[in-house]
Amino acid sequence: MNWQHLFFLLLFFFQIKAWANVIVNDTLTVDLEIIHESCEGAADGSISILNVSGGSGNYIYEWSDGSDSTSIDNLTSGVYTLLVSEVGGKDTLYTTTFALDEPNWTLNIESGPNETDAHFWVQSSAEGGLLPPACADGDNGNYTLHIQDPLMPDEGATYNAGGLCSFGIFCVATNKRAESPNISTLNQSNLSLSFDFIGNGDGLNDNASLLYSLNAGTTWIELDSSLKSDLCATEGQWTFRSYNLPTECENTENFKIAFNWTNNDDNIGADPSFAVDNIQIVAEEIICSQLVSVEIEVAEPVDCNDGDCSNGLEIWNEATCDCDAGIPIMEPNQPTVFGATEVCENAVYIYELTPDPNTLEYIWETPNGEAFTDLGESIEIDWTGSTGGNLCVMATNGCDTTLATCLAINVGGGLSAPIIDCETTDLNSVSISWGMVAGAINYTINYTINGGIWQTETTTNNTFDVDNLNMGDEVNFTIVAQSNGACLDSPPSNSISCVADCPSLDFNLDLPPLICNTDTTFYVPDLIRDDIEAIVGEEVDIQVVGMGLFENTLSTTSLGMNETMDIIISNLSTNCVYIESHTFTVSGQPFADAGADQNLQDGDTLELDGTLSTISGDFTYTWTTQDGNIIAGANSLNPMIDASGTYALTIESSVGCKAEDEVLVTLLTNEYWAIFPAAFSPNGDGLNEPLRAIGAGIASIEWMIFNRWGEKVYEGNDVTLGWDGMHQGQPAPIGVYMYLAKVVFVDGGTEELKGSVTLVR
Repeated sequence: MNWQHLFFLLLFFFQIKAWANVIVNDTLTVDLEIIHESCEGAADGSISILNVSGGSGNYIYEWSDGSDSTSIDNLTSGVYTLLVSEVGGKDTLYTTTFALDEPNWTLNIESGPNETDAHFWVQSSAEGGLLPPACADGDNGNYTLHIQDPLMPDEGATYNAGGLCSFGIFCVATNKRAESPNISTLNQSNLSLSFDFIGNGDGLNDNASLLYSLNAGTTWIELDSSLKSDLCATEGQWTFRSYNLPTECENTENFKIAFNWTNNDDNIGADPSFAVDNIQIVAEEIICSQLVSVEIEVAEPVDCNDGDCSNGLEIWNEATCDCDAGIPIMEPNQPTVFGATEVCENAVYIYELTPDPNTLEYIWETPNGEAFTDLGESIEIDWTGSTGGNLCVMATNGCDTTLATCLAINVGGGLSAPIIDCETTDLNSVSISWGMVAGAINYTINYTINGGIWQTETTTNNTFDVDNLNMGDEVNFTIVAQSNGACLDSPPSNSISCVADCPSLDFNLDLPPLICNTDTTFYVPDLIRDDIEAIVGEEVDIQVVGMGLFENTLSTTSLGMNETMDIIISNLSTNCVYIESHTFTVSGQPFADAGADQNLQDGDTLELDGTLSTISGDFTYTWTTQDGNIIAGANSLNPMIDASGTYALTIESSVGCKAEDEVLVTLLTNEYWAIFPAAFSPNGDGLNEPLRAIGAGIASIEWMIFNRWGEKVYEGNDVTLGWDGMHQGQPAPIGVYMYLAKVVFVDGGTEELKGSVTLVR
């Protein structure tokens, strides 16, 4: 080993340290400690700030890797930069929590077309602010700036997505802006804006955006086109957002920010609309800022043999940054490779060779041109997506001799095994299906019934049926995927066993536990029959033990007290039978008559004309007003009243059989009017239900109810009837609904009503 080799070894045995005194400008001096990388790939370089002098002592650092610490380490060779800044502290230029005693923003400045029921900005606690990441919970007393729906006042940041304007109602298209007061940024720099908010809507259609102005609101520049927060289920999640403002926002007396809300009235979008709280604008003064550039260096690996292999082969050791000597130079033998040359695609194969002591290194090269020098004496190849080619291996002694051997690889059409399911089973047949296998030209089906003779079918489909079975017959299947490529000697397959049997039914007739003896029938819903016939695959008979077949009704005349009966559902063609037991309690049914509708002259009193049940037994009865209050004298069949409205007489037996009737008392005045209540509760208790118009002199009415998505849930034209809170046979959800009505009075006058009503239960 000559002296040059010794120099390089000493160079890499020790990490190279350097001291740099970098003069940034006349004010700042930065002293750095630089440790270079010891050898290629060692990643042990570092840069440390020893001292910064010449300023106030308050500095911030920003490295090119994003770090703000006084040092960075584990560095490879390359150029790194350091930005050193002297700062003078932070100054809060503007802050607001939208409390009542704070200056209000300028609200509801039109930024585009606005329809009659447009949403609007409001500063209130209806949408209470919370510290992120809390979930919105409505009014908690903390004021915020938020968008409100005029049809649902005091509901906070909820909104109507629209869609009913074509009917002439609830036109909600909105384009409105809320602006801050003027904010001075004179002699301020490095401005940042932050706030807490919730927001959703519909993309850029129903959406809040963030703007700023440099000229007191004459023109606006968009800072963020869409403010969307995370969600807690269907509620907004309060989120913190921060922005570094552009430098053009500095040094002006007329800086403003604004939030703009748009709603395109297309019935698409989801709550919440938008709410904001805790706005703050902060400036950070930087006195001086300069950039330092530092280079980490590394020496190239030493050429251990320097082109001379006559006295043995020396190898550079990257782990020790040294040369390993003493390896004799021998001529390698031609490598011999073992492995399959006819291969299946989507399959993995291992290729190996016999080790040669004269070979220092094997270099494998796959058909797609990838070369590997560290795989030794074997390689594993996945032929997925490959078209084949030459797989080569080269043996080298590290100097001047390299020998290569190549295998020509032919990739065929390998397949995956089919995945089988018993899709349906019944008494007469079984049906199986499997996923289509990529590359398969057909499928061979082998099956046996109850372990008998195997039968074989071929199909290009992915379903197969076996019919004419008896209950309990077991069919075993094996499905083989076939291809026309390589791998035909071992095509993939899969097996499954299926049993023909009566299909299982899980049904509950959900019949009432209590039957009043005046009820002549009770009902089995059609849905039960339809579901059962869909499972069985054909019509079924439904009967009650001792009562015979029935369609959808049963008579109570043959039921005794605490009667238990068995309802049998059967498929006579397959002998599949299902039994459901049910116990009934039969009780006497009362009768209630609240009397005929009456008129009440303004200022007079009126006696209600109720009739007691004629059925023997213990009964209670009460009179209630239309808002659910029990009237004075309710324990009498003939209480005196002095107000108009709907009065309900309820009679209930000791075991819970109940009867109700209502009487309408109309106030006779010289003025005619009509209104709808603000809320109703269709829970079956007879109070505050159904929803209908009340007033004086109503001759006729035509009216409709819509949910908040614009879907019509009720339409009627009867003055005495109303909406019972049902929609498509199911109880409508709790919430706010909109109504539209046309009322005709007895004198021929008309009035159109529209508004909202809350459904509660």
